Amino acid sequence: MELRGITRAVTVTKYRALGRQAVRSRIQAVLAATTILSGSAGATTTVYAGGPILTMAGEAPAYVEALVVTDGKIAFAGRKAAARKAAGKDAIQVDLKGHTLIPGFVDAHSHFTGVGLQAVSANLLPPPDGPAKSIADIQAIMRDFIATS
Repeated sequence: MELRGITRAVTVTKYRALGRQAVRSRIQAVLAATTILSGSAGATTTVYAGGPILTMAGEAPAYVEALVVTDGKIAFAGRKAAARKAAGKDAIQVDLKGHTLIPGFVDAHSHFTGVGLQAVSANLLPPPDGPAKSIADIQAIMRDFIATS
């Protein structure tokens, strides 16, 4: 119970130090990114290629060269040339630059405001969510947080 109070105090202090506008800007950036990635920003078609794309189709993991997303839904997965043809000439082309694209999961029970607050507070959580394994770790984390905030 005591640690929650410390975390909350640090969060509130950090929030005030940043100012409402800075925190609001960070939250707006996250909201904009999720809107774009969900496809709800408009009817668009995007081709992802240039890195391993894991589909998880079938009993064993499967990889494809390209993925086409239209209106936020997967429209095609397969060879790059076929994906570009399926997407059309006006599709947005995203080069993965060798990075792996994996299936995402939608969390219907998210504490979304916690994401913004977590970005501006000391992480006092124990592993695997944070580095605090002892009281000494918590003290060190707090010293670092105060020194860099």
